Amino acid sequence: RSGKREVSWKRFDELGVLLSRAEFEQGVRSGTWEVHTAEGGGSGRLYFQDGLLAAAEQVGENGEVLAQRNYGE
Repeated sequence: RSGKREVSWKRFDELGVLLSRAEFEQGVRSGTWEVHTAEGGGSGRLYFQDGLLAAAEQVGENGEVLAQRNYGE
């Protein structure tokens, strides 16, 4: 075992609303990370693969994708 953690990190506002979520596998960024505005008006998603940012999206308050970008291609 390498001693590196596999964790899910979450941040909440004072009312308990999820503001952000991040995943780590063996100490490396992984999976889908989410960031939400405190007002609930929209969010962003970051997609990690092999510890590197692979793609990102800006999402509107109704779930529609407003912008997206792929990295490393």
